[in-house]
Amino acid sequence: KQRKGEVSWVEEASGCLIVGAHELLKQNFSKAEENFLKSYNLSREHDLPEIQGMSCFSLGGMYFRQAKFEKSEAKYKEAQQLFARQGDENMTASSYFNLGALYLEQKKYDQAEAVLSKARNLYAQLKNDEMVKIMDIIFNKLEKRENK
Repeated sequence: KQRKGEVSWVEEASGCLIVGAHELLKQNFSKAEENFLKSYNLSREHDLPEIQGMSCFSLGGMYFRQAKFEKSEAKYKEAQQLFARQGDENMTASSYFNLGALYLEQKKYDQAEAVLSKARNLYAQLKNDEMVKIMDIIFNKLEKRENK
């Protein structure tokens, strides 16, 4: 929906997402979070689920980098649900993958294996052979860990 004489909500929410990503590259976490949250709130308020999903995904990654694991988990889960509702299998798989990486970092191996399995299945359906290979390497390492 266009506001008269102003940028659209899509442009504003997307712009905040881009600025947040730029600030994250500079490791300016507070400004990155401020922009990601602004994008998230605008996208929720104006029913822009694609941007809301990307905002959650970006927040999840930023919190992961800061070892704020509970916040990261919540945002990755929310992103996964938003992407799944929209039928975006690639971003759903990416959300599962990142959630699995988060669980591996915390040594929550059973939870990691469960979500990584979902990611692998989606990547296989999408015929993303490169990600399937990566997933198989991860599962191989998890299996070796279990057999020690």
